[in-house]
Amino acid sequence: MMSTPDFVRSQQDQMIDLRHPLAVLSTRLPWASIEAAVAPKLTHQSLPVKRVIVNSTVPSKAIAHPVNSRLLEIARHKLGAANSVRSARGAS
Repeated sequence: MMSTPDFVRSQQDQMIDLRHPLAVLSTRLPWASIEAAVAPKLTHQSLPVKRVIVNSTVPSKAIAHPVNSRLLEIARHKLGAANSVRSARGAS
C-alpha cells in the first residue's frame, strides 16, 4: 500500500515556529484535563419542543401577467391612437 504525503500538515509545520512562546506553551498545557472540564458544558441539551410551524409558502414575485381584459384595453388604446393619426392625415 502506497502512503500519500499529508500536504496540509507539512505546510502548517513550515508556517509555525515551534520555538515561539505560544507554541511552547501549547505543548505544556494539560489539554486532556481542560477538555474533560469543558466538555460537559458544551454538550447539546435537548429542549422539549411541543409544536413547530414551518412556513413552506413561496412568496409571489412582482411580475405582471397580461390577462385578456388588459390586452383588450391596450389594443383599444392603440387602435384609437392609430385612428386619430389616420383621421388627422385625411383631414389635411
